[in-house]
Amino acid sequence: MRIGIVGAGNVGRLYGEEWVKRGHEVAFSYVRDVGRLESFVGLLGARAYVLEVEDVAAFSDVVIFAPPFEQIEHAAALLGPVSGKVVVDTTNPFNPERTGLVDLGTSTASEKVAELFRDALVVKALHNVSVEQAASAMRETPVVVFIAGDDNRAKDTVAGLIADAGLVPFDTGDLSTAVLSEAPGPLFMNEYNESAVAAAVATARG
Repeated sequence: MRIGIVGAGNVGRLYGEEWVKRGHEVAFSYVRDVGRLESFVGLLGARAYVLEVEDVAAFSDVVIFAPPFEQIEHAAALLGPVSGKVVVDTTNPFNPERTGLVDLGTSTASEKVAELFRDALVVKALHNVSVEQAASAMRETPVVVFIAGDDNRAKDTVAGLIADAGLVPFDTGDLSTAVLSEAPGPLFMNEYNESAVAAAVATARG
């Protein structure tokens, strides 16, 4: 599968490297400075590439959308049309200083991203555990990564990529249920294994 990562910071690099190891082709891009990726991608081998954000959509079967939250509109504009493609929203609504959350009123980060990609198949994922938690889980005991979205086939695709990265996908339902697992939801930053996750989700739903 061809995977394009928009905003290849810590999240994009961690998962992208794992997917390259599993045989996927991965294009890394960076909204602010593509040059910072060159040395990292050069170590990953022939299935890893550096692209400008503008070239990611044409390359990709799946787009991992992972810019800082304050840059989502800029990154989406650079990315351009993604009609019919799977777009994985990894964002959480942190402020630029990373000291707190942006006030979104009654909206959620996933809803804001979905508004930017109305013709895409948006799936929320790779957002509920930190890079450190995910990296540790890839080496030791896998933890749950939550999925939310309105298209079941798109969610199946993302679930497969999560499993390929050595983690456990868990589908909470349609995109509106991302409110449970993105910041500041009750499932955010908590680690769950397969045996405990169903009860935790039921409690979060109230």
